[in-house]
Amino acid sequence: MKIALISRSIAEGGGGSRVVEDLARWLNNVPGIIAHSWMNWPGKHPAPHHRWLSINKWVYLVHRSCRLLSRYVGLPDFLTPELMFFWLAKKDDYDLYHFHDISATFSPLAMRWIARRAPVVWTFHDCSPFTGGCMSPMDCTAYRTGCRNCPQLNCLHLMTPIDFTGAMQSYKRKTARTGLITPVVPSHWMADQAMKSGMFSITPVIIPNGIDTNLFRPYDKRQMRIQLGLPQEEFIVLIASSYLTDERKGGQYALDAINSCQRRVFVLTVGNKGDFLTHRLPGRPTKNIGYVRDHARLARYYAAADVFLFPTLVENCPLSLLETMACGTPAVTFRSGGVPELVTHRETGWMVEPKDTTGLTEGLEFCYDHPETLAEWARAGRIRASGHDPRTVINQHLKLYQQVISDKEKR
Repeated sequence: MKIALISRSIAEGGGGSRVVEDLARWLNNVPGIIAHSWMNWPGKHPAPHHRWLSINKWVYLVHRSCRLLSRYVGLPDFLTPELMFFWLAKKDDYDLYHFHDISATFSPLAMRWIARRAPVVWTFHDCSPFTGGCMSPMDCTAYRTGCRNCPQLNCLHLMTPIDFTGAMQSYKRKTARTGLITPVVPSHWMADQAMKSGMFSITPVIIPNGIDTNLFRPYDKRQMRIQLGLPQEEFIVLIASSYLTDERKGGQYALDAINSCQRRVFVLTVGNKGDFLTHRLPGRPTKNIGYVRDHARLARYYAAADVFLFPTLVENCPLSLLETMACGTPAVTFRSGGVPELVTHRETGWMVEPKDTTGLTEGLEFCYDHPETLAEWARAGRIRASGHDPRTVINQHLKLYQQVISDKEKR
């Protein structure tokens, strides 16, 4: 079976791109499976399974110019030529096409064209597949009745002053009703959001994200802190995200919670723009690591911390949360998005309502004051995260692929 996985970028592009990278690697380890990962930019050191949608740098510049033009006229991603580039570049005929995070990468017009000719699966890593283009509606409910007067026009990934969100959502709605594309979501929360959009008559297939539970596992904290140059006796609070300045990740709430905490905590930030947080914690010992590409090293930082502070405002099936749990580091987090499907309050971590910074502070202080309870949460969290191992995830995907291919052949 030959599978084309299509996404925005290499793993550094965010959680959705990381999921694709892992999935491609795991699929290629299965006998009889060939998986290629097609993306807009494969990075400076592409892997053997990486493929470039734009063929070369010159075509990439043309593609980028068309994307900018499509935003200028108010139709982001719709008027881009990647379909021609994709079919010119591909050297294999695939049995199935699996789309992932394609905002700013692949046109919905091109996807429908491919879906008429081959089996197509689409995993929703954010809400843009069923909105007028925003990644998350946040408090806006217009996507349920028809997008209009969008409050996120100039935000990622829309980036346009012209509001054609209603027309773009309408096109996606018509595509969904053709039944040509099989929607997949990593969480029950995302399935619920998709169904509220009125776009689907049948609940999307739910396949949670997977993690390498052999790599992300508990390590001896003392040894890890020695290796990583972290303080031995401090209570380490970890804050981690691809981009720590992303407002959806709740950085301001993390700052407020830590600054209000009456215990001495050491703050460890992992991700791009970590100094944005550490510079706003006067009097607190901090260390900013930056973005960590080496997952083995990342797992060690996760395991070295005492607690993971994760005040996300909207989330699907967060890899960082799964990975820290697998490493034996419980989370103090908001009850947002798909988080409650992973964390059980006072069993695998501490969870409070979104924007409740007082509750976050109480959670940090409770974890500091109750090391034995924290150790119990760590063990329970590891067990919970172990259910997201690669074998389980791959079996779920292969079963779906075979079903989708079979259904396409019957049509």
